[in-house]
Amino acid sequence: MPDLTPNLQLEKPTQEEFYDVDVQNRNMDIIDQEIAKITDEETGVEAKLTTHLNQISYIGKNKKVILSSTAGQSILPNNVTKVVFNTQSNDFNSITNNVITISEEGYYDVSFSGYFNAGAVTGVRSLYIYKNESVIGQVTGSWLQDIGTGLNISKLVKLGIGDTIEFRAFQNSGNAILLQQLEASVVRVA
Repeated sequence: MPDLTPNLQLEKPTQEEFYDVDVQNRNMDIIDQEIAKITDEETGVEAKLTTHLNQISYIGKNKKVILSSTAGQSILPNNVTKVVFNTQSNDFNSITNNVITISEEGYYDVSFSGYFNAGAVTGVRSLYIYKNESVIGQVTGSWLQDIGTGLNISKLVKLGIGDTIEFRAFQNSGNAILLQQLEASVVRVA
């Protein structure tokens, strides 16, 4: 009596048995059926993914909040400072004191960028994204001589109704540094 493989239960004739074409054909039929199942599963997953992607409007059409600031903001040393924006474009969320309150549950692309002037010649500079008063994203860079430090962070975040998003900055150079070219966005992507 032949042994069977553990997964597909294919027949494995012993050394003492003669070659049997019927055994080989049965094994081939089992393998063919299993490959067909895998192909059907992959096609099903691909169809679901295509349907899901078709349901998502592209970022340019989605509801969003875009914040920017034409004026620079002085960031004191060794202080995590809330960033203040003076311009906003808002499709649907509430903004109070530069804190965005989410009004629709979903997945959001949350982005923040800014440029620290060259200023002092030491230290690090950081930008933070906060959700409900907790850090969910951070980017840090070092001082670059005579150039300044440009930083950018983007995070895909699941947000619920009432969640808040805000943006903060930090530097530890020893002196106040001007943070300019501020831009932030919260864009619903799904």
